[in-house]
Amino acid sequence: MTLNMEWGLEDICLKIVANNITGEGGIYVVDDCPDNNPNCFGSMLCDGDCDSIYMETTLQAGETYYIVGASKANASEFNFNINIDTLQNDGACISCNDDVCIACTN
Repeated sequence: MTLNMEWGLEDICLKIVANNITGEGGIYVVDDCPDNNPNCFGSMLCDGDCDSIYMETTLQAGETYYIVGASKANASEFNFNINIDTLQNDGACISCNDDVCIACTN
């Protein structure tokens, strides 16, 4: 999945929620192909017992970002549904460096 923000001149705050998860893995927001050692702007991980995982991250306008889902090494699967919403970018968007990336379990 590619998210290209070239349509606007303002930064954007995204809320990303993955649910209906089976397996182990994670979702990452990066600025290049994973093989090219990209910068990571957020990540959320599920170690196999997650109902959902949640992240908010601010992305700069005019840049291209990629949302990547990847299974954990030696995991047989990592399946999920993803919902992406924009939030008001008033400085309240919390990045994963502030421990907002969470995994919700039963």
